[in-house]
Amino acid sequence: MSFDGAMSFDGKVALVTGAARGLGQAYAQALAAEGAAVVVGDMRDCGETVALVEKAGGRVRAVELDVADMASCQAMADAAVESFGRIDGLVNNAALYGALNGGRFEDIDPAEWDAAMAVNVKGIWQCCKAAVPAMREAGGGSIVNVASLAANYGMPYALHYTTSKGAVIGLTRGLARELGAADIRVNAVSPSAVTT
Repeated sequence: MSFDGAMSFDGKVALVTGAARGLGQAYAQALAAEGAAVVVGDMRDCGETVALVEKAGGRVRAVELDVADMASCQAMADAAVESFGRIDGLVNNAALYGALNGGRFEDIDPAEWDAAMAVNVKGIWQCCKAAVPAMREAGGGSIVNVASLAANYGMPYALHYTTSKGAVIGLTRGLARELGAADIRVNAVSPSAVTT
């Protein structure tokens, strides 16, 4: 925090998953605008995000990222340390939603259910596993997991998504208790519907 009360991330390094567009892109831009170096990852090309961050004078590195693959998550964390020397923050934004087929719960394809859990829940766990060692080494940090009001509301006809985001809230609470002693904060935000 700077003297005037404004947040400053000068000298900090943040990872943002699902950063090729939408909320992830906005998170990356906002962090860079406050002085953080950002490493942006997505299965899609992050070229537009990189251009926006660089145009604003920010430092950025893009990586191809599949959060359902632990080696890919570790490669993102390694890229951050290699490029910027540390990791201070992680925004777990990557998720499946628009690609999922909605409908009655008994009609959900089991493969879609598994994919939602692999990306929306396991992906967060794996990104945390990859980033936390460097945060511990840096003396602390912050993790922000993107949940959804779907979990709080109990959104019907997308039970795979709703359940996965409920799991994100539980994961966040448990991890916060586990990592607090290491000065690593873990919080969740629950956005409503966002047009992306």
